[in-house]
Amino acid sequence: MQSPRDDYKQWIRLSARDVASAFRGLSPSDRKRIRKQYAGFRSHPAGMFSELRDRERIAGLLGDGLSGILVLETGTVAFNTSLFSDAPGIFDYAFAMNRRYFIEGMWFSIITLNSTFIDNANDRVLKYTIHHELFQKQMYEERIAQGTKKFDHEEKRLINIEAKRKATASSGVTEEDLLNEKMMMLNLSTSCPLVPKSFTDTALFHYLRENLEKIRQFGVKSRNEQEQRLGEELSRDFSEWLGFAQEVFVSFYGELERHMTEEGYA
Repeated sequence: MQSPRDDYKQWIRLSARDVASAFRGLSPSDRKRIRKQYAGFRSHPAGMFSELRDRERIAGLLGDGLSGILVLETGTVAFNTSLFSDAPGIFDYAFAMNRRYFIEGMWFSIITLNSTFIDNANDRVLKYTIHHELFQKQMYEERIAQGTKKFDHEEKRLINIEAKRKATASSGVTEEDLLNEKMMMLNLSTSCPLVPKSFTDTALFHYLRENLEKIRQFGVKSRNEQEQRLGEELSRDFSEWLGFAQEVFVSFYGELERHMTEEGYA
């Protein structure tokens, strides 16, 4: 019987064919661009992220809601097993993510946004997307404070749904806006590098470590001893995960290159 890590690694290898197929409609120059980006991520994971170009726009939409949160851009889209379908080959895509890391005794809250999405989304959609991440962040942190350390598939799904409901109510987004957001997601998932979520988390950690002095102002101390112990425990667990996530991405990258070559559109 395989371990959960072996199962995940196998799933990632199998997903490479579907990811390769997503790029079939691109021009040869765009496929060459994406392959070059993947190679860069393999050698320098932190290069997946960069500083936000227009923080004033984001701050104007959220006001104090952005206080203490580091917002970064990425040219990628993360993918993971779907929360809403058990069918193989069906992914959940993320052009926005929120994360919280414990580094050198401080908590860092981060939101990442796809650069093309920022450029093309109107203010309502952008506000909705960020609110969705902030509400998820709040709900996860509340449950962690109550002692929850791991979340199963159903818990993650329910948090996602509730966060979307709250974000819809708070942002003023319209049904047409949400339809346009889905179309943008479809376009991004076939024109941007698709990266396993596990490696996206790893790359973000490397970015924070490499830029710690620049971002230290966003770090906050633990509120109590319990939170401090939790941070230390999470930091140890994540350190053990980093090597595996890198290994998984290298395997994914190799399979992706093979499929793109074999199918004749590399």
